[in-house]
Amino acid sequence: MMGWLLGVDPVPGRPRVKLWVRTGAGVRCILKEFKPVWYARARDGDYRDLRLKLGEMEDCSFEMTEMHLFADGDRPRRIMKVTMDTCSPPAPRVNALEAFLGIERCDFYNVDIDAARQYMVANNLFPLCRVEVAGDRVESRDNPYSLHYPVPDLRTVWLSVVAHSDGPFPSLSDPIHHVVLEHRPLMRRCGDDPGMTEGNWKEGNEVGSKETDGSETDDTGMRRHRGAGRGGSGQAQDDRGRSTGEQGRRSGGLDGSGQGQGDGGRSTGMGRRGGGEPGADPGAGERSGQGAGSSTGVHGCKVAGSGAGVPGGKGEDVRAGMPGSRGADFGARMRGGERQGGGGDHDPRKRVITGDERHILSRLRWEIRNVDLILTRGGDSFDLPYLHARAAKQGMDFTLGREGHRIGGKRGSYFSYGRVLHRPDFWLLKGRFHLDTANAFLYAEGGLEGCIDLSRMSCIAFQTLARVSPGTVINAMEVHWALRNGYPIPFRKNIPESPKTLNQLLRADRGGYIFNPVAGLHEEVVEMDFFSMFPMIMEKYNISPETLNCRCCSPDERIPVPGLTYHFCGKRTGMIPQVIGPILRRRMQLRKLTRHSGDGFARRSTALKWLLVTSFGYTGYRNARFGQIECHESINAVDRELMVRSAELAQRHGFEVLHGIVDSLWLKGPVSMERGLPGCAETLRARIEGDVGIPLKLEGIFHWIVFLPNRTTNVGALNRYYGKYTTGELKVRGIELRMHDTPEYFRRLQTAMLEVLRRAENREEFLRLVPDAVQVLGGFARELLRGEADPRDLVFHRRTSRDLGEYAVLNEQVAALLQLEEHGVTRNAGQGVDYVILDRTSRDPAGKVRVRELMHGDEEYDRKVYYRYLLRCGESLLMPVGYDRGALDRAVTAGGWGF
Repeated sequence: MMGWLLGVDPVPGRPRVKLWVRTGAGVRCILKEFKPVWYARARDGDYRDLRLKLGEMEDCSFEMTEMHLFADGDRPRRIMKVTMDTCSPPAPRVNALEAFLGIERCDFYNVDIDAARQYMVANNLFPLCRVEVAGDRVESRDNPYSLHYPVPDLRTVWLSVVAHSDGPFPSLSDPIHHVVLEHRPLMRRCGDDPGMTEGNWKEGNEVGSKETDGSETDDTGMRRHRGAGRGGSGQAQDDRGRSTGEQGRRSGGLDGSGQGQGDGGRSTGMGRRGGGEPGADPGAGERSGQGAGSSTGVHGCKVAGSGAGVPGGKGEDVRAGMPGSRGADFGARMRGGERQGGGGDHDPRKRVITGDERHILSRLRWEIRNVDLILTRGGDSFDLPYLHARAAKQGMDFTLGREGHRIGGKRGSYFSYGRVLHRPDFWLLKGRFHLDTANAFLYAEGGLEGCIDLSRMSCIAFQTLARVSPGTVINAMEVHWALRNGYPIPFRKNIPESPKTLNQLLRADRGGYIFNPVAGLHEEVVEMDFFSMFPMIMEKYNISPETLNCRCCSPDERIPVPGLTYHFCGKRTGMIPQVIGPILRRRMQLRKLTRHSGDGFARRSTALKWLLVTSFGYTGYRNARFGQIECHESINAVDRELMVRSAELAQRHGFEVLHGIVDSLWLKGPVSMERGLPGCAETLRARIEGDVGIPLKLEGIFHWIVFLPNRTTNVGALNRYYGKYTTGELKVRGIELRMHDTPEYFRRLQTAMLEVLRRAENREEFLRLVPDAVQVLGGFARELLRGEADPRDLVFHRRTSRDLGEYAVLNEQVAALLQLEEHGVTRNAGQGVDYVILDRTSRDPAGKVRVRELMHGDEEYDRKVYYRYLLRCGESLLMPVGYDRGALDRAVTAGGWGF
């Protein structure tokens, strides 16, 4: 029997792992005996104390062996192999050993390589691989680096939880109001190719829902017919009595039918039960067309996390968090007055579970019994902790996994690339997947196809991979390479930086080459971009810790680093090129297969792009297991050499370098478009590519491009520009339109101004259209200054850089955090806070700002503050052509729109 390996879970306290395999008959759980191993090495060769302490442990055995250590030459080392009689993580006992022996005496290996990964490496398995199942035998029939491969049709459901709360924010102590499940497939086949594209749900083609005959197949392969009740063949007719209750509440007093008890929408549990099959479908009859058992009012209810919304809802809060919808996410409110109409929702994909909490939780477990993938928005931070807390309150044994769940990741704030970020716990299910789309960077970038691709190659469980950073994936692929090649993985990084003189440090510790941009408006500019330049350098120059400054090569065989004293081995390929090379070639192939920007090949390519981008930084990351700063310095040194060489070639061909940064060049050609600029650019591109040996792409030719200056120095900013290609497409970088914290109102402003400017085909037309763009800004200014702008469009989204108690000044962020704290909500460093500015000069937090969750839509915003921000947005676009904030203010005032 053929199937797919969904995942492997270690059994704590036992020498076993559980394999979850989806076959045609459902999901099978197969137990396998397995004893994970780790290693210890005494630096002085004295193992007596180590043997003594390990002999006191009853669940392990040990023996001496010989292994090659990474970047430690060709001579094998004596090392102690420790075999565990349990799959529980050995890190706690290793920490105790280090405390007893001293951290300087021993090196430990494979300590944090979990049993699941060790088992998959030992048995040539990987997540979502195609396997053959014969009894308890599971063998792979797949290759993790296959470009074309089949994947399982994961039965998928969107889950959202609505809490009943009297305040603006839901909490774990609030009872469940209702739960919404929406079955919707995420993938469909792309012709005859196993590359996938996201498909819209079609009638009769629903994944994981009812069969055409009204029956369902459970995980054992048995078909069970659902109880009919009054809703036909087991199908709910969705709370038709709900609208009556809502209308009654809105008119005051009790609901029209006597069911809405004025309790803020609390469910009464008075539903009439139908004639469902006893024991098979808990509470099936409550889904009958009577609607009496459904929640009759929703005043005070809050969407917890959100994922699918509420049937019949029309306001933005009801739609919050729905796939593809706009609106607030976590904590979005559903006021009774916002739910218009109230007829039932007849979408067969959607299930609304109402009633008392015990019924909701039991019913939820029943509905997801055949589901492989649960999607939420905010599930890690609220939905799943909330459901488990409510189940514990009811004394119920509850889990959304087929056999429990586990909490992974490291919850808390951390610093990355100049920003403070926050990560919640990972709520990971056993036997099925949970994916929190609000906490899944790689899913957002690469979609389901990209995550599946990376999971197969890195051996990281699918639901974990979607949440981690690209750097973690690169690190996992390096670890996987080391395990397959018999190298033990150091528990703590042990590759030190070599000593340097001050002069050597000054020469080596530099970044890639940058040509400062010529600020201003330019026409007919050629843009060229190297394909994955840094990863290409890593492969071409064999850059890896174990090949650095090797002793096996003669001077003629070495690969020298330009400008530095380092060299790399010319005889054997290093670990990093062996990991990076297949990714580079795979991405090239996927780009050739891509039909359009939204297909599965494009998403897989995007996911690989992030791995390649991160791979360079991980060579110098202080916590990377195989990172070494000399490799990082060497990549930058090669980049500097190649960029200078490319610029010199361009100048010899008559081009002027307007801007260049790391792997991109912007060039002013020697001839115009009419006289053959595209041909000259292609000739130059081929010459540079042949000279440097790295693929170079002609990204496009701009009709015009504006390099923006730095606001304080007037020197050209490195990453702030916008321009129009000859294809008509606009390219925008570094302005407010591209920033995540910009209010929607100012995004629309810059979009409208750019739509005016994009009509220009050359520099002269651009300058003629500038006054029209200023007029557009004046129209926005008039609306803003009259107080006619929607406050919801003026909400700033800020990421806090510290906890509330660490701030010393009452600024807008602190005022917003104080408001949240008054309502029992704590935001940690790195988490976001949304607010509209009411009065920047106020010393009262409530008068200074209002957080988005407390807004009513009629707030009086601080017009002066927003007007200054509006001028700033206009200046970002027009400063190079003479319109700074002062000039724009005068233009607005002259138009009669001033204060």
